[in-house]
Amino acid sequence: MKRSLPVLVILLALWQQAAATNVSGAIINSVTWTKANSPYVVTANLLVGDGVVLTIEPGVEVRVAQDVRIYVDGGIHAIGTSIDTVVFTSDLASPHRNSWYGIHLRDEGIPDSSSFRNCRFSWSEGAIRSFTPVNITRCTFINCKFGVSIGNSSYNSIADSNIVTHCDGGMSTGAPGSISANVMWDIMDGISASGAPVVRVSDNYVDASSNGIWYSMSTLSGPAQLHNNVVVNAKLGFWISGHIKGPGIYGNISAYTDLGFRLDGVNGNVQYNTGLHNKIGVEIMYGGWTGFRNNCIDSCTDYFVVVKNWDDVDVSGNYWGTTDTATLNAKMFDFWDDFVSPKGTILPALAQPDVSCKPYTGPIVTKVPDTKTNSAIITLSPNPFTNSFTINLQGKASKLAVFNMAGQQVYNADVKGRDKMEVDMSAYPAGVYHYRVTLTDNTIAAGKLVKQ
Repeated sequence: MKRSLPVLVILLALWQQAAATNVSGAIINSVTWTKANSPYVVTANLLVGDGVVLTIEPGVEVRVAQDVRIYVDGGIHAIGTSIDTVVFTSDLASPHRNSWYGIHLRDEGIPDSSSFRNCRFSWSEGAIRSFTPVNITRCTFINCKFGVSIGNSSYNSIADSNIVTHCDGGMSTGAPGSISANVMWDIMDGISASGAPVVRVSDNYVDASSNGIWYSMSTLSGPAQLHNNVVVNAKLGFWISGHIKGPGIYGNISAYTDLGFRLDGVNGNVQYNTGLHNKIGVEIMYGGWTGFRNNCIDSCTDYFVVVKNWDDVDVSGNYWGTTDTATLNAKMFDFWDDFVSPKGTILPALAQPDVSCKPYTGPIVTKVPDTKTNSAIITLSPNPFTNSFTINLQGKASKLAVFNMAGQQVYNADVKGRDKMEVDMSAYPAGVYHYRVTLTDNTIAAGKLVKQ
């Protein structure tokens, strides 16, 4: 007798539930979670004890019950591959942000180290909180309240080449180490780094609705290392505060923000940075800044510079897109200005951009419309991808183009009449790309691609 389809579905669900490995309580001896015994369902709070190492094999899926947290006093090593990722997610049938509380690396006992590589985190309140050394590389954080939070620590931690999307917060750190080459979009706040002796924030791409990157160093901090980051579509691009040392703030780009750069501290060398199409280029909150030089701040809709402190401010020696004295003075606003003895000096200005300034000419700059009515027509998978992706065109597209972050076209094809096609990008480096599809009715669909 044939079984009906509903009965088979129920039996399959029961088999999968029976095949799961339930875990909770304390792990007191080092152990390996294997793909053969996956998925592992954390039914109640789990503790990896001091001196104990939990190893998770590639391809393992860890499902965590509602309001449950994984505590780690020892170490955890979740090392996946680009094909077989390690998955941490909610056990709920209909998950939501804050479904589970994430992984908490505590500073109990001897500080063990932990590592996460090629992992995927979703539906957590905070995916990883760490107060011990941790290395987080090529992981994806999606639909979380925040991705990574590294607390005050004297130990180096690394968060490199990760993806954070659809989260309120991206990454924050108070520990030495690096936050580099990460990609974040559709988030509220991107990166926060403060107080550590030396923390390097470099080569990150942040598309945030609120704050891009906040970098704050104290008088005890080492030389600043904030360079080659890109922030777009934010209310505030870069907030640089504290007592900045050294010439380590350079090569950063802020584009299409309400405020490109906020300087809030005592002096510091901020040089060779670029601000384009921001409402306000630079806001100086506190301190007699004299190290803002050789930057390119162009195409500001409201002001080049807004001064909000009582000290004299010298922002001469920068490129503003013009050398016209009347325009420069009109675009510099001083809250304490008596229109006779202004507190800010913007002249002389550079007549040409410094050779170290970086142009930003990507598709975002050209304001390509991302037509929402076309979002269901043009779909791509997988995204992020490793070597290639498949684009579903439904026979309604005529041209496809892919651009890198610098705005250079790296791929184009005539796709008229095609329903779908595979695009091979194995020859191109990992990073963020933008695709642009021209439809047969001459409207445009555009979006982001991430190659891991």
